[in-house]
Amino acid sequence: MSTPSPNGCNGRTASGQFAVGNAGGPGNPHGRRVEQLRAALLDAVTDDDVRAIGAKPGRSVQFDPKYVPASGTEIDIVIRWKNAQGKVQTARAQDWVRNAKTGKAMVHPWVFAGSGFWDNEVTGQRVYEAESGDFICVSNFPSAMLDLPIKSSKDNAELMFRAFTERIPPLGTPVTLILTPKAAKKTEPPK
Repeated sequence: MSTPSPNGCNGRTASGQFAVGNAGGPGNPHGRRVEQLRAALLDAVTDDDVRAIGAKPGRSVQFDPKYVPASGTEIDIVIRWKNAQGKVQTARAQDWVRNAKTGKAMVHPWVFAGSGFWDNEVTGQRVYEAESGDFICVSNFPSAMLDLPIKSSKDNAELMFRAFTERIPPLGTPVTLILTPKAAKKTEPPK
């Protein structure tokens, strides 16, 4: 792959990042915290780590010429933390994500799409696209390492999912993510 090209007139690159010269918008009030979480995730887990636990990458989401959802091994994500009393708590990651239409926890699994690479023409470096922060996504990005196998827009006006803030521990609480690949469903041979 070569350097991502601008994605139409929306001011983003093919991987969904703001393109050079994009004036941006009002910004995400949680942007700094999200970036800190992304950096911590990327320091802790790599694509090779996900492969090492037995996951097999599939394909990143495609939009052209037609939409094709992300695919790959399903990954269960469990979050572990201690509450204010020091008691260990656990939750499925989906329980921290609210469906914007139903108000209920997300029911969809994540799949190990595997992201992709591009060559930085300036530095000559090969860059793993998920390093931009698209590690565990609830909106479809071609650069996502773990994505949803359903159509989920990245456009603010059409976001399907939001944080279930009342279920998330206070800012600064250490959390541990436990990623477990789901065993592939076995099909019975015909009798």
